[in-house]
Formats: sequence, C-alpha cells, structure tokens
Amino acid sequence: MFANMFSKNGLILKAALKRDSTFIIVWILAIAATLLAGASKFNGIYGNRKAIASIIVTLKTPAMTSIFGVPPTGSGISTGQIFIAMMLVFTGIFTVIPNILLAVRATRAQEDKGVTEIIRATAVGRLAPFSAAVLEIIIFNLILMIISYLSIWAANISGMTSEMISLFSLETVLVGLMFGAAALLAAQIFNSSQAANSASFIFFAICYAVRMVTDVSAVKWTWLSPFGWVELGKIGTQNDLTVVWLMLALTVVFAILTFLIAGRRDLNAALIQSGRGPVTAPRFLSNLNRLSFYLQKYIALIWIFANVATAAMYASIFPQISDLLKINPSIAQIIGSDQVRQVSSQILLRFISMISYFLILLAIIPGIQMIAKINSDTAKGLTELVYAKKTSRGGLLLSYVLPALTTTILADLGAVYTMALIGNALLKHDLPISHFNELALGLMPGILTFLALALFLIAWLPRIVSVLYAYLGLSFFLLYFHNMLKLPNWVLTVTPLGWMRDLPIKNIDWPLWWLQWIIMMILVVISAWGFYRRDLI
Repeated sequence: MFANMFSKNGLILKAALKRDSTFIIVWILAIAATLLAGASKFNGIYGNRKAIASIIVTLKTPAMTSIFGVPPTGSGISTGQIFIAMMLVFTGIFTVIPNILLAVRATRAQEDKGVTEIIRATAVGRLAPFSAAVLEIIIFNLILMIISYLSIWAANISGMTSEMISLFSLETVLVGLMFGAAALLAAQIFNSSQAANSASFIFFAICYAVRMVTDVSAVKWTWLSPFGWVELGKIGTQNDLTVVWLMLALTVVFAILTFLIAGRRDLNAALIQSGRGPVTAPRFLSNLNRLSFYLQKYIALIWIFANVATAAMYASIFPQISDLLKINPSIAQIIGSDQVRQVSSQILLRFISMISYFLILLAIIPGIQMIAKINSDTAKGLTELVYAKKTSRGGLLLSYVLPALTTTILADLGAVYTMALIGNALLKHDLPISHFNELALGLMPGILTFLALALFLIAWLPRIVSVLYAYLGLSFFLLYFHNMLKLPNWVLTVTPLGWMRDLPIKNIDWPLWWLQWIIMMILVVISAWGFYRRDLI
C-alpha cells in the first residue's frame, strides 16, 4: 500500500528532468565555471608565503570576516586553505539559490500551473509527483558535487588535498540541499510558488545575516545559523564532520515534515491559505494596477522588511569595523588620531560598498519574481480573464511592472537609509549622509536594468527567465572577488552593477550613469514591443 503512493515516479522524474534540463545545465556550468575560473587564479596570486600572510591579515579584519567567514589560524597555511577561506561561503550561496528555485519550481509551481492535477488524474501514486521532485533535486546536487570536485581538482591548487576538495564539494552541496529541503517544506506551507520562493529566500537571508554578525561579534554563536555550519567544518585544519551530520540531519527533518504534509493535504491546498475575501470587491480594486498592488502587498512588505532587517544587522557591527584604535592602539601613536579617523572611515565605506551588493541582491530578487509572475498567471489562465475586459497588453504588463519596481526601490532605499540611521547612531563619528545618497542614487540604474532584463526575457524568452538568477549570482561573484582575484577592470562591465563600482568611496560617474538609464530604457522599449507581439498564452 505504501509503495503504491510512489507508483510511476520514475516516469515523472524523467519528464521533470527533461523539463528542467536547461535550468540544471546552466546552473551547473555557471557554478563549475566560477569555481574553475577562481581556483585557477590562486596559485599565481597566493602561491607564496608573503602573499598568504598578507591576505590572512586582510581576511582577519571584521569587514572581511563578516563577508567570507572566519579565516584559518596557525602556521603553515597553504594556498588551498586560502581558497577555502575565500570561496567556501560564496560557493554555499551559489548552491543555495538554484536549490531553492528548483525545489519550488518542481513542486508548488507545477500545482499553480495545473500540471500536478493532470498527472494525479492518471494511474500514479499520490506522492509520485512530489517524490520525483525530491529525486530530481538529489540528482542535481549529486551532479553538482561531482562537477565541483573536478573543477577544483583541475585547477591543481597548491596544498589542496583530495580530502579537502571532497569536503569542500560535499559541504557546499549539502548546505544547498538543506535549504532546498526547506524550500520544499515552504512549498507545502504556502499556497503559491511566489510566496514559497519568497519565504525560502528570506529564511536564507536571515541565516546568512546571523552568520555574518556572529562571525564578527561572537564566533561560538555561529552554530545558531544553519548556513554558518558550512564554515564550521574547518576544512584543511580540523576537517570536523559534525557539520556534515548536522546538515544531513536538518535536511532529513525538513524532508520528513514535507512528506507528512504532502501525504495529507489536498491538491492546491496549503497550511497557510490566503483569505477568501469578501463576496464583492471594494470599488478601488476595479483598477488593474491597484488590484495588482493589493494582491502582492504582503510579499512586498515581507521582502522590504527582510532587507531592512538585514541592513540593520550589518549596521550593528559598524563600530567593530571602524574602530582601528581597539584593533591596534599603536596606530594612533604612529599616524595620529585624526588620520586614524580618516582611515577608519575609508575602511567602513569599503565595507558598506561590499555589503551593499548583498542588499541589492535581496532587493532585485522580489522584483524579478513579481515580473516573472506573469508566466504563472498566464499558465493558470488568469491573464485571459483580464484580456476579456477592456485592458490593453501594455496595461496588463504595467500591472506587473509597477509592484516589482516599487518593491525593489523601497527595499533598496530602505536598506541604505537603515544603515545610515542605525550605523550613525552607533558610531562615535557620523558618516555624512551624502555617502548613502550616492550609494542609493548611483546604483539605481544598475538595479533597474536587472528588472528590464527580466522584462526582456518575459517578452522574448519566457521559458528561461530563471537563468537571470544565475546572471545575478555571477554579478555577485565578480563584484566580491574582483580585487582579491586581481581581475581586469573590464570584467566588471559584464554586470550592470559593475558600471558604478566602489560607491560610495568614489563619486558617481554622471555620463556613465545617464548611459545606463538610456540602455535600460531601450531594453524596456524592446521588451514592450516583444510583449505586444507574443501570443496570449
């Protein structure tokens, strides 16, 4: 009887792998290329004792520790350990994102489209579609682990043993699988793919922020963050397998809870259902744009609050990052207190510049999700109901763009000025508000270009919108590792966010700023034209 619940899951798995083949291949190649490109640089840049000692000093600063984690200590640190110290947390981020997307894509998104209902109407087991999704995620991670191992092994990093490579590949994949299992659970709890995606990414953002704060303030509390476990294995020094068992245990707990809920809930139901609402809608909802804002208000507010809360956590460690006198009191005697204050300010601005990219990432994701929602609504036949009324295609498109635009802008500005408010409240010497104004204004065209790219893909290539997340991840990598890997400056022009780099340390390049706005507007015009030409379904 129990076995019948999984009947025909092999056939469903085969179809799912075919459906998601582009997504899987793009993400595996993106992660493999990033690891190989990064690893190939380490022997040349950090291949001698002097370079290793220099980068260790840098990684021990609170700013770098918050971003990359606690660096290795002791003598005889190898190039391989430097690679792990710099790449472990980032690779963990890069594996979490596709796992969350794939988990929701393979479960709740299929229910939203009505695909699961059609499959369940045939002679298949009750849990066959869900178990096929679980197997698909496991296969994706197994392939990713093998490819990650081969990519690092091919770079032949000095001091990087097979055991270190194995643990690096295993732990980064396990942390992705763990958050993928959390996303599967979210897909059972929430009644839409958008809500499940949002809840999963917000849970991940909270775990990342907790890891960041505890790494700087109290390392022993990093155990409180599931994402922090990936660095606590001390690969290359202690090789502590406790974190492996912890990640496996939490993954299994998430999976058991998910199977229990999936086996009992009705199709298209969820533990948290949206309210049925009144029989007659208020008059102000007769406008399509107001209706769209109303339907997505909770998602928008949650994302804005999450970004603001993350910014507040970053701001809470501003004093530790800027207080050079506490780190090394002799500096004041050598260069004077005024000079220390200026140097401390520059270090803090550099930290703000780097963390702003993570906050921007959190602001862009909901914007992309809200624009991409037109795909799921079209698949469910909801847009046909709108087209039946006196609504133009431009009006329909605008009803998705406006909430996305508003949410992204408010999430970004809220994060920037939260840092300004809380940071200056904690610092002995305030940072001028002009620095935060430059950060908010200078990166805005780059942020909106990502939404324009989402619009472009919706209009011309709607099947591969999720590839934009890989591009966002690549941008994140380039902006974080540009200086440490000594990449040429032109590489940063690959991402819209790299055109205005090093803000607020540097001033806004106004001609380039206006050029970005022009390019973004051209993308919007091309996207609108493509949307008018595409089929209704």
